[in-house]
Amino acid sequence: EATEKAKDLVRMSVAKAAQLIPLERSTAPVEPVAMVLGGGITGMTAAKAIAMSGFEVHLVERRSVLGGLLNHLHRIWPTEEDPRKLLEPLRKDLESNPLVHIHTGTEMRDLKGFVG
Repeated sequence: EATEKAKDLVRMSVAKAAQLIPLERSTAPVEPVAMVLGGGITGMTAAKAIAMSGFEVHLVERRSVLGGLLNHLHRIWPTEEDPRKLLEPLRKDLESNPLVHIHTGTEMRDLKGFVG
């Protein structure tokens, strides 16, 4: 009974797919600029990767310093490593990269445009 139901679902999906209309292709000018919201370790890592790919990147952090929650930890489990050992080299890399623009103490108020 389950097999028959599965076959019916596949048949219905195929019938539906046959009726679909292809999406139209469109082009739009692309600015080689990215914005990363959040200056924690993940945002910092993303900003570095984007800049290493040759794109200008704006790293936006609402607090006055980069690092996010790692600024409040004394040790990182399970290695008991000091979080500053991760943060400081990454922070220096970002600050010295001309493609990276760091905006601390900043919040995004509005977003316009489209995904793409």
